Amino acid sequence: MEVKTQLDKVMQHEVRAISKASGHPNVVNLIEIIDDDETGKLLLVMEFVERGKMIEWQSELSCFRPATWASQRTSNGFLDEEVIRCCVRDVVSGLNHLHGLGIMHRDIKPQNILFSNSN
Repeated sequence: MEVKTQLDKVMQHEVRAISKASGHPNVVNLIEIIDDDETGKLLLVMEFVERGKMIEWQSELSCFRPATWASQRTSNGFLDEEVIRCCVRDVVSGLNHLHGLGIMHRDIKPQNILFSNSN
C-alpha cells in the first residue's frame, strides 16, 4: 500500500505541474482529467497537436528522419535552417515559461517536440 501512496503523490505532483503549465502557446495544454474508478486509471486528455513529432524513427533506415509533414521543408534530408530556427525559438520560449513556474522538463529531445498547424 505504501508504493501506491507514493505513486499517488508522484502522479498528483505531475498532474499539478501539467495543469499549471497549460495556457502557453508553446506548451501542450491539459484539457481534462478523468479519474476512472472502474479501471483505477487516471486519464489526462491533452490538446491535439495536428502535425505531431518533429522527427520519426525510420525502421527501414535504422535512423531518425524529419517527419512526413516536414519532408517538403528539407534539403538533403535535413530540416531547413528556418524551420530549426523557429523550432529552437519556440522550445526556448516554452522552457522559459516552465522554468518561470518552477517546472523542469527533464526529457527534452526531438521526439518530444510537436508541431501544430500554426507552426
